[in-house]
Amino acid sequence: MNLIKSLFKNFTSFRKFLNILIGYTKLNARLILKYIFVLISDSIAKMFSVVAIIPLVDFLSDSGSAESQKVTLFFTDVLSFAGLEYTLGTSIAVFIFAVLLALLTEVLFYFISRKNAYNLSHYFSHNGLQSFFNRGLKFINSKSFGTLQNTFQREIEQISNGIDGILIMISSIVQMFFLLFLAFSLSAYMTTVTLIIMTIVFVIMSNLNLLVSKFSARTTSSSNDLSHALLEPLLNSKQILSFGRSEYATTNFSKKFNKHVVDALLSQTLAFSIPLIFRTLGIIATLVALYLSLSRGESTATLIAALIALIRITPIASQITLSIALVNTAVPSLNQFEKLFGYIDKRRNSVKLNKFTVFSKAIKLNNVSYSHDISRGLISNINLIIKKNSYVSFVGASGSGKTTCVDLIIGLLKPHSGSVLIDGAPLEEFDSDSFLNHVGYVQQTPFLFNGSIRENLLWSNFDATEKEMWDALRLAKIDDYIRSTKHQLDTSVGDRGVSLSGGQKQRIVLAQALIRKPDILILDEATNSLDPESERSIMDALKDLAHKITIISITHRPVMTKNSDQIYVFNNGGIVEYGIYDDLMSDKTSLFYNMNRHN
Repeated sequence: MNLIKSLFKNFTSFRKFLNILIGYTKLNARLILKYIFVLISDSIAKMFSVVAIIPLVDFLSDSGSAESQKVTLFFTDVLSFAGLEYTLGTSIAVFIFAVLLALLTEVLFYFISRKNAYNLSHYFSHNGLQSFFNRGLKFINSKSFGTLQNTFQREIEQISNGIDGILIMISSIVQMFFLLFLAFSLSAYMTTVTLIIMTIVFVIMSNLNLLVSKFSARTTSSSNDLSHALLEPLLNSKQILSFGRSEYATTNFSKKFNKHVVDALLSQTLAFSIPLIFRTLGIIATLVALYLSLSRGESTATLIAALIALIRITPIASQITLSIALVNTAVPSLNQFEKLFGYIDKRRNSVKLNKFTVFSKAIKLNNVSYSHDISRGLISNINLIIKKNSYVSFVGASGSGKTTCVDLIIGLLKPHSGSVLIDGAPLEEFDSDSFLNHVGYVQQTPFLFNGSIRENLLWSNFDATEKEMWDALRLAKIDDYIRSTKHQLDTSVGDRGVSLSGGQKQRIVLAQALIRKPDILILDEATNSLDPESERSIMDALKDLAHKITIISITHRPVMTKNSDQIYVFNNGGIVEYGIYDDLMSDKTSLFYNMNRHN
């Protein structure tokens, strides 16, 4: 029963991986053709290296059978054609040449195999990364960074090994076919006995693959936990230190690490042992078959060649068991990949979307509703119009729906109902990247890459000139400070901008948004937690930009909306008031007025 269960599970897993391999082959036909060509060359070279020993043994023993004499006579004819004699020296020379040729083709085959393995890893990483971004902000925010990091670092490697295992199995079968054909032609009896014994061994060992799959699933789970235990404290180091939890974080990491080691050791040792045991038993089976064949009085020279062929087959056959182990090891990894990113062989026929070229009229939201989930709030029935080059402010307390609404406007989130229209066309009809290239977004928590100011600006606009960099920095009111530094644009900002003050970092992030020359500029609490001087600089920059581009400002402070053409007041996921600053302030019962009193 266990055998049937094992075979069925292996068949299902192999079919899944084989389908992915077929899709990969279509995209990498040239590399696969090279793989096949080198595989056949290596198989022929291995056969040649086996056959080449027969004339040498015949010469030394001087008692060849009819079969071995045929090989030796052919060898003698070839030497004669080349003007050489059949001697001990030429026999050794040909055998050495055959062995070296087999070595060369084996190294070449290994090189192509490894190149293919790296290509497979890139294939999965690229598709995973593409799917990660295509799935949108809701998906990204809902996933553990530790699980994502572990999937990209460990699980994709496991999957690549599984797909590579299928290729190894196919290549092993091809090489076995060549060598078995040779072995049967040399000694059918010895080859048959060896195959019978090895088939029995293979059937018995098939049950071990169920254990490999079981331990691999545990290893994947503990690897996710370990990655989470390491990365979460690193990404939140200030919180860890300020709460005095560094020892707890270290201890928790060690606990998760030790658990993962136990799981990984069991999985890896079992996967390593299966082909090793199979190879060892294969050699024993070959020697038993040799003994029985010698007892039957078969030619020593022929049996030696057959022995070499079968011994060469043994590690190749063990590769098949290794391939099965690799696939079973990779099954939990593939399951996790597909759970996160979908089925890789079903994501190629994406809908062709229009390229967004220019924002010319207005953004309109019609009865837009969206919820993160039951516990994380909701916005409902949002209706608004934002005209080109207008300055609009979204005001409301934290959690009132302001940022969610903006994320819907620029397509980072998809509405559950209603529509977002750009110049009268649904936003979903446009390619996301082409639209977002027209947007500059300054987030509440500014982020800069570890590098220079120049590198951070170029990341935002690859084609920016130095003049355009200074223009953007001037608009953001930070150019004077940067000119005063020793390295100016080449000044390092440090990891996540740690070398700069909060105000400096916020203004460089604003310049990073402006250098894109966006049609739409979004500022999410851009002056939150800044000192008064930095806040004035940001406000002056916005005043200079007003009516030159479309500005959407998110704030919880009504005083920051004085220069706005239109103010939308959010509360509990809906727009409860809208108008200009003076009109909203004139109504002493309005939420806006009361918010202003408390800020």
